[in-house]
Amino acid sequence: MKKKIIAILCVLVMLFALVSCGGSNTANTNTNTNTGNDAPQEVTWPNGKLTIYVPAEAGSPVDQMARCWADAYVEATKGDFEVVNDAAGDGERLFQLLKKAKPDGMTILIGGAGQIMQYYSGVHQDNPADLTKYTIVGPCMWQAKMAAACLTQPDAPYNNVQELKEYVKAHPGQVTCAMSSGTSRYLAMTRLLEALDIYNDVRIVEANSKETTTGLLGGTINIALMNDQYVPQYVSENTLKALVLTRVDREYETYIDEQYWELMSKIPTFGDLGLNDYYTVSPMCIFGPAGMSADLCNKMIQTMETVLTKPEWTERIKTQLGGSNCYDSHTHEELEKIILDADKVIADILGKK
Repeated sequence: MKKKIIAILCVLVMLFALVSCGGSNTANTNTNTNTGNDAPQEVTWPNGKLTIYVPAEAGSPVDQMARCWADAYVEATKGDFEVVNDAAGDGERLFQLLKKAKPDGMTILIGGAGQIMQYYSGVHQDNPADLTKYTIVGPCMWQAKMAAACLTQPDAPYNNVQELKEYVKAHPGQVTCAMSSGTSRYLAMTRLLEALDIYNDVRIVEANSKETTTGLLGGTINIALMNDQYVPQYVSENTLKALVLTRVDREYETYIDEQYWELMSKIPTFGDLGLNDYYTVSPMCIFGPAGMSADLCNKMIQTMETVLTKPEWTERIKTQLGGSNCYDSHTHEELEKIILDADKVIADILGKK
C-alpha cells in the first residue's frame, strides 16, 4: 500500500512539473512575440547601389545639380551610385521606370515643378505629385532664394505694375509677353498676369531665356521675367527697367552683390504689393516610387544633411552651381506639402483639376 501511495505521488509530481514547464514556455513565448511586434524597426539607408534618374541631358543645369548631390551622397555614405540621363519627353521613360522600382530608397529621380507642368501639358503620362504612384522624398539643391523680375524697356509707357495694367487694358493685344513653358518663370509670370487681371489682354509668345533677353533688348518683347541675379547689370546701365520682383522677401542679399542692394530695394516685391497669395514656390526635389515610408524619407534627408549643411558644402554648391543655388532644409512632410501646393496652382493655371 505504501508503495502505491509513493508511486501515485511521483506521478502527480511529474504531471505538476510538466504543466508548470509548459505554462512557463507559453508565457515566455508570448512575451517574446509581443516584444518583437512592438519594437520599432530601425530604418537603414543606403542598402546597395543608388540609381539616380535625371530627366535632362548630361551637362545640363539639372544634371550638374544631380551630380553635385551624388558627390555629397558619396561623402555621407561611402556608397556607390550611377546616374542615368534621359531628356526625351522631359524624362517620361525615367518616370515610368521609377514608378516600377522598389520603394527602398535606392532608386530616385531629381526633378521639380517643371515635370508637373509637363503632366498637365500632356507630355507626361503620370503626375509626379500623384502620391499613389510616386513619393515626394525630400529636398535637393535648388535656387531656393531666387526669384525673377518683370522687365521692360526704359521708355515703356509704364513704370510699375498698376500703370502696366492700365496700359494693357487700354491697348488690349498690343503688349507682347514672353514665357517659357515648364519653368518657374512661366508659373510666376502667369500668376502676375492673373493678379493684374490682364492675362487675356496681352499677346503671349513662347521664348527661352536667350530669346527673351534678345527680345527685351530689341523691343520685340515688351514684358518678360528674368532671374533676379541678372537684373542689376541691366537696370544699373538703364538698358532695361524692372516693374516688380516675383518674391515676398528680399533674400536676394544672399547671392546678389552688396553694391546692388540699394538698387534692388527700389523694385517692389509681390509682398510689397500685397500679392502674397500669388507667390508660388516650385523647388527641385527628390522623387521616389510610391510606398516609401516617411521614416525612410526622413532618414535619407538626415543622412544627406550631415554633408549638405556643412559650411564648406554651402560654398561648394554656390561655386559649382551658381551663387543663387543652395541647400534649403525641409523634412519629408514639409517638402511634400510645398510640392502638393504647387501642383494645385499649376493645375489651376493649366486648366486641369
